[in-house]
Amino acid sequence: MPKEIIDITTPEEEEIEEEFPAVLATSNSKKSVSSKKKSSQKKNKEGEIIVENRGGNGKDYSHTKPSLKKQTKKERIRISFSLPVIALKIPLIILIIVVILGGVFIYLTLQAKAEVKIKPVLEPITIEDEIQSSSKQAQIDFEKKIIPSQIIEKEMEKWATFQSTGRGTEQSGASGTIFVYNEINPPTPLNLKEGTRFVSSKDGKIYKAKSKVSLPQATIVNGKIVASVTEVPVVAQQEGEEYNIAPAKFSVPGLAGTTLYYSIWGESKEKIDGGSQKEVQEITQQDMDLAKDSITKGLQAELLTALKEQVPAGFFLNQEVVSFNEPDISCSQEVGAKVAEFNCYLKLKATATIFKEADLKLMAKSFIESKLSSTKKLQEQSLTTTIKPRGGITENGDLVLDLKVGANLYNAIDTNRLLGDLAGESKDGIKVLLKSEYPQIERADVKLWPFWIEKAPKNLNKIKIDIIFSP
Repeated sequence: MPKEIIDITTPEEEEIEEEFPAVLATSNSKKSVSSKKKSSQKKNKEGEIIVENRGGNGKDYSHTKPSLKKQTKKERIRISFSLPVIALKIPLIILIIVVILGGVFIYLTLQAKAEVKIKPVLEPITIEDEIQSSSKQAQIDFEKKIIPSQIIEKEMEKWATFQSTGRGTEQSGASGTIFVYNEINPPTPLNLKEGTRFVSSKDGKIYKAKSKVSLPQATIVNGKIVASVTEVPVVAQQEGEEYNIAPAKFSVPGLAGTTLYYSIWGESKEKIDGGSQKEVQEITQQDMDLAKDSITKGLQAELLTALKEQVPAGFFLNQEVVSFNEPDISCSQEVGAKVAEFNCYLKLKATATIFKEADLKLMAKSFIESKLSSTKKLQEQSLTTTIKPRGGITENGDLVLDLKVGANLYNAIDTNRLLGDLAGESKDGIKVLLKSEYPQIERADVKLWPFWIEKAPKNLNKIKIDIIFSP
């Protein structure tokens, strides 16, 4: 059966073909059909193209073709040229960046500078001399070596408690009362002296009368003698617990060998006790010495602090020129006292000479400068002073001082010549130059900016030289 080719291209598709011929060529090939059909086309409300085909058998072969919207000229141009424009912009952006970086590089290179820090060889020097301070001096006298000074004073007192470290034995004697009987016949009174001994019949322990004793005479009642009784306070002859005894009878050994020995006796009705022996703390000589030294140093420190608070602005107080009066210390106990602690008291006065720090430095600097040659310079930050009084402050307020001055000297460096030598030199060249031509320089640190330059600028104004003294 012969095939019939039906062209169903719309006017709108023709316009699209002009822009996308390859795409529509493929599409049109699919739209050719081989059949004997009658076909017609029309658009529906949505703009879609309806192709109506009816075969000989009366069947409906219609189909709907999507609408192809017409492209405007502006849209066609944008689609056609978008990729080439982006491709052109990338090299342009790179070119701009390169130009900017190149400009920055050139600018920084033209602004190049060098910084050179040099540490000179230092030579320590020490000078000792004698100066005088005077409270009546108004200004420094460099020729006579006198600096002005002021006198300040402060008096304080202090109590302190200290511990005893010694160990001793504390003993106490037993004591009690003996009833002494006088049975002398014929009745006769008897006096016993202080310290009269009474011997215990049990263990032979001896106790002594604390005072003189008068024994009344006995009496006779119904022809019988009745002994008199007298209470006699006694204390053990020795200290210790072994003299604590129960009630006992006593004899008087001093009457032995006489007729009175058997007529005078005694007895205790209660125990005699109170005897003891124990270890206790006691003050040693070392305790006393340490206590006096401690309270003295403590009060001296307090006085020094109080004096510093009195120092006016611009002045300084050196501990070496503070003097104290002779300490007079009194303590509550003596060496050997059996106590756990004791107190000491001290009253002390401090006197000090103060100077202006600037005056002392000027005097010290004048000593150094008097020793300098024309090629030497003083590192002022290294200047140190030490003073020590020679004797005490006189009635006129004068004080002789030994002054010790220390400092570092270095050889002068001609920076103008050095600038000329450094211009246009590389880092390594600068180091070689300094080592060979400038032996007075111990070390040099060279910094070139920006980092890519290899030589110092030839413009001397862009080279900076700093003299440093730090390690």
